[in-house]
Amino acid sequence: DCGNVSFIIDQYYETDEMIFRFFYADTRFTYTPEGEEHNADARMVDVFSSSEYTDMDFEVTVEAVGGTNASIAGDINALDTALKMGAISPLTYFKLYPNDALSNRGEILRVLEGEEANKVAAMTAQLEQMAKQLEEQKKTVDQVQTIMSENERLKKSYVELYTEGNGKIKKANRQLIAADQMMREMYGDGQRMAAHIAAEQASRSKAP
Repeated sequence: DCGNVSFIIDQYYETDEMIFRFFYADTRFTYTPEGEEHNADARMVDVFSSSEYTDMDFEVTVEAVGGTNASIAGDINALDTALKMGAISPLTYFKLYPNDALSNRGEILRVLEGEEANKVAAMTAQLEQMAKQLEEQKKTVDQVQTIMSENERLKKSYVELYTEGNGKIKKANRQLIAADQMMREMYGDGQRMAAHIAAEQASRSKAP
């Protein structure tokens, strides 16, 4: 009956009171300031000192809720936890938020969807710009490779022409040396023949 339920509730919260007073002495805890429930960066750190509540009487109010409300509260708590952990985005958070628990949910969703669309458009433009830059860089690399290939071809042609020209020069030099040697030999032969003819004529002129 109601009397037994009231007695059980009183005993339960008296036990909690004793735990808070004697167990949580100078214990650090975190909390979210009022009005900052949806701000994951607004959490504060403080110290709970049970000695401040030694002579204080606690009043506890218990309100029974229906299954639907309890379920909605659980959903909201789960969404809050997921958002603070970074498991879901703000847009997903408000898409899953219970319709009846937030009066301006539709307006918030429109704003977040607009921001999401702007982010997607900005990222798309950035990717297109990066793709354009990569294409320009590829063209530059292709031009450099073409120039390097042309330089290599010209270098090879120069080596071939130099080798061929150097060979021809050496051959011409050998031919000139051979011709000079031949001229020297012919000149020597002529000198010797002239001397021989002159000697024979001189010998004939001396004969009786």
